[in-house]
Parts: sequence; C-alpha cells; structure tokens
Amino acid sequence: GGSHRHVIDYLAEEVRAQQSDEIRNFLRQTSILDRLTAPLCDALTGRQDSQVLLKQLEQANLFLVPLDDQRQWYRYHHLFADFLRTELDAETQAALHARAARWLVAHGLLPEAVKHALASGDLDLAAEVVTLASAEAFRSGALATLQGWLDALPDAVVQGDSELATYQGYLLFF
Repeated sequence: GGSHRHVIDYLAEEVRAQQSDEIRNFLRQTSILDRLTAPLCDALTGRQDSQVLLKQLEQANLFLVPLDDQRQWYRYHHLFADFLRTELDAETQAALHARAARWLVAHGLLPEAVKHALASGDLDLAAEVVTLASAEAFRSGALATLQGWLDALPDAVVQGDSELATYQGYLLFF
C-alpha cells in the first residue's frame, strides 16, 4: 500500500521531491479522486489550468493513467494515490471530498458524488446526495449499492428523512 515504508521512501525521494510546489499541491489535492478530469480538478483546486497540468503529468509518466482515448478522464496509480493521501490531514480531505461531491452532483455523476459526500463527513450533504442518487439506484436495481449508502448514514439521519426512510422500507421489504 501507499503507506508502506519502502514505497513512501521511494515516492518521497524519487518522485515527489522532483516536482515543483505547484505540482505537489495539485497532486495532493486531486489524490482523493478515483478518476479525474480537468474541470473536476479545477473545481477541487481552485485552478484554471488543470488540463495543462494533467498533460504535463502524463508526459512525465508520473503515475497518471488515461481512462479514455480522448484523454479526458484519468486516474492515478493506486499506490501513488495512497501515498499522496497520506500527506493530507483529515480536515483537508473532508473539504476536498465535499467540493468533489458538489461538482459531481452538478454534472450528474451521482454514484461517485455519494462516495465523496459520505467521505466528507458532512451528514447533511451526504443525506442530500444519497437522496438524489437513490431513485436511479432503485430503478436500475442497484439495491445492494443503495443499501450500502443508507447503511453508511446514521440511523437518525435515514429515519429523519421521509424519502430515505421510504427507500429503507422498500429495501427491507425486498
């Protein structure tokens, strides 16, 4: 994993140390994402040049893997992302997850938004995003996914929201 001593030593000495502060900050902030695209990175980091940075990272072979032929979506190598996340404190990670969740909701990527909303620790945001994503998950038969989302929320939050409580009732019925 990215927290193993030898992996950390290599990544810190051979990879991270070779990068500018600007690149290091970008890498750390975007490491919370399972997959990234320039507009999402811009929203997360407050930058306007993420596309340029992503191209630089890809050309430098810096553990960035393209996920499509158009080079719009990428992901970091899992060990590299794990390592980068070890450099973020919990408060910073929570804020980044909340920003990612909001961007993903605005762009209709609700299942991914749920993951980030739950990771943010903001129960109001998490309940809102789970509510938004629940109807599609239920319609598409992703009942185990929906149950996992509801289980991740405290019982009081689910029971205090009529829509979430209704989905929980349906799931219990099935």
